[in-house]
Amino acid sequence: MTQLKRDVDNGVEALALDGDVKPLVEYTEKVLQELAVRDAVRFDEKYLKAIFTSAVFNSGVYTIRNEFEVKVPMKAGHTGKGFVDLLLLERPPYHPNFQAVMEFKYVKKKDANQAENVKQKAIKQLQNYLQRDDFLSKLDKLKAFVIVFVGYKGEVIELKW
Repeated sequence: MTQLKRDVDNGVEALALDGDVKPLVEYTEKVLQELAVRDAVRFDEKYLKAIFTSAVFNSGVYTIRNEFEVKVPMKAGHTGKGFVDLLLLERPPYHPNFQAVMEFKYVKKKDANQAENVKQKAIKQLQNYLQRDDFLSKLDKLKAFVIVFVGYKGEVIELKW
């Protein structure tokens, strides 16, 4: 078994058992460092989601929902829509200790001065979904994360809601 495979397995285990997404972020950092310079030309958050999805998929522990649609009540009885980047739900016969919802953001290294603003907007967005979407607000054992990458370096913000 290669070291990267062990990193993936340990990362999924840390998330499922301890609610800790940092090992999967560290794995993603390693993957990003292996990409060619040309790969970064149009790089954005969808590639981060693809790395996370592929890492979690092989474990079989979670049902994976990418771009999961949430309904957010608005004024005057209207309902707005939003999309959670990645939702990891319990998948029988497995019973992880934690489910997870993640919002990813990617900031190019040259735009690092915008990272704090991007992070704050993502936190506000995910908090809104968690507090106002009927499905998300009722999920048991749900951990919520905003994961912001600036270049190849990831930061995890766990939301308490």
